[in-house]
Amino acid sequence: MKRIMKISSMVSVLVVIMFFVSGCETQKLRQELAYFRDKLASIEQERDKLKARVRKLLSQQESECSSKFKLISKDYYAMLERENDIDVLIQVVSKEYISQTEKDKVATNLIGLAKENDLDVLIQLMSEGHVSKGVEEKAAAKLIYLLKRIKRLKIYKEIAARKSISAPVRRTILNDYYSLVKSSGAINQFVAFLNNDFIDNTDREKAINAIYDLVKQADLIEGYMYFIKTFPKEAVNKRAADRLEEILFEIAKSNNSIEGYISYIDTFFYSSSKSRINQAKHLAIKLLDEQIALEWKKSINDEEENIGRSLSKLQKSYLLDQIARFYYADAIEARDKHQYGKFMVVYELLMNGERFKDTQTRFALQLNQDLKVQLKKIEEMLIDIAKDVRQSNKVLVKTLEQIQKEQKEQTRNNKYLLSISKEIERELKPSSRQLPAGWDSTISAFSNFAELGIKVLEFVSPFKKVSLMKSMIMPTN
Repeated sequence: MKRIMKISSMVSVLVVIMFFVSGCETQKLRQELAYFRDKLASIEQERDKLKARVRKLLSQQESECSSKFKLISKDYYAMLERENDIDVLIQVVSKEYISQTEKDKVATNLIGLAKENDLDVLIQLMSEGHVSKGVEEKAAAKLIYLLKRIKRLKIYKEIAARKSISAPVRRTILNDYYSLVKSSGAINQFVAFLNNDFIDNTDREKAINAIYDLVKQADLIEGYMYFIKTFPKEAVNKRAADRLEEILFEIAKSNNSIEGYISYIDTFFYSSSKSRINQAKHLAIKLLDEQIALEWKKSINDEEENIGRSLSKLQKSYLLDQIARFYYADAIEARDKHQYGKFMVVYELLMNGERFKDTQTRFALQLNQDLKVQLKKIEEMLIDIAKDVRQSNKVLVKTLEQIQKEQKEQTRNNKYLLSISKEIERELKPSSRQLPAGWDSTISAFSNFAELGIKVLEFVSPFKKVSLMKSMIMPTN
């Protein structure tokens, strides 16, 4: 220790001399400066020799070096502490020939010296069993303290995955890690948390629910598709699918056409809920009934104009029956193509519509038992689909992915599918031209939201029914 104090004094003198020599050119001061420089070099050489000697002793067996080590360890500890030589100190702790008291003393010094880049050292002290329980607890406390100071998700992710950390310490770290993830509001960070092998069911459920809350706030078709694909087995998956169905149905409602509702039924027959299929069917029936009424009225007017007189009730009924037969034939053709939407809509209107109660078409349908059986099978299919939620959700996402791929070719003649494509395309872009820091223009708005977190929520474009009604859907006749 005295030697170290002497070294420090000489260094101090040297610094003072170097400060004043700049203003003094005398030969005597130059000579003194050269003397102290040589002396310092000699002392540094001695220190290096001492270091090399201890390092060599650390690599030897207990029988060879235990007594020798004790002779120089006291002075060397002092030097290590002054120089923060953590790499050598951690070697001292691991040697069996050093007493437990000495190990705990060195380890305690190590804990005090440890900084943000020494987390591995603290973990080593906690997990390798070289120090007493009390010292391990101090190391754990210092590790947790440093992690909170660092506040870096990447480091929390790496440390929380270490197998060597004890369960109680890991639980504290995981709790702090989750809090930091939650404050980021970034879906990708929650997913990284879920990839930790040591989280429990409560952690998993909490994180997945948080991800769904973020997806719901963004309210994007792509977001719900992502959630359904990523978490197919979770209970909350059904809520995501239900909201996605709701958006797709709102697009059909904003279109408000027979073709739109029928297209909704045909497109999402194997994935949508029975209740929404029925809603679409009843809305289509109402519109179709109104359309047939207009066609019937026009037919009556045209015929009366041709013959120059009013038609009888029977003649008017005949004209209605002709229109009904046309739609019936069209529905049968759709059924043969497995386009159940048009078949269900037309069949139920002709069978139950007040307007058609006295038509021959209604009578023929009542006698056709095969059609009744087929309709019953369709109803049973809807019930079976509703039972297998996971499969129907999978089909829902697959159908939407197919619509995205076919955007311009197959969908251009189907206004409803084209509306979906345009809505997805609109969502891909940010809602503002002034983009936040970190925004990647090569990926979608939702992907940016998932990476950057809640702070960029205002830059994503959620589904808005009004935007479809005003700018995307052309009025239909």
